[in-house]
Amino acid sequence: ASEWMARRQGQIAATLSYLQTCVQDLHQWSIGPLTVACAWDYLLFRFGEHDWAARFPAIGDWYRVWADRPSLAQTRPVPPG
Repeated sequence: ASEWMARRQGQIAATLSYLQTCVQDLHQWSIGPLTVACAWDYLLFRFGEHDWAARFPAIGDWYRVWADRPSLAQTRPVPPG
């Protein structure tokens, strides 16, 4: 199971590395940036211990601009408890 998870983490990191190179294309709100924002929210929710914003600062900075949009803020996953 840990080998499987390591492969998934590698795939996530590769995708985020690619997105870092084209984050400037995510500034016009459409289905693409919405998808990236939802995926980022999910990573923070499920795997927050990985400090994604430190590893991928351009995406973290981009996300902070959009994070307070009502469409995102109202549907953001909330940890139980």
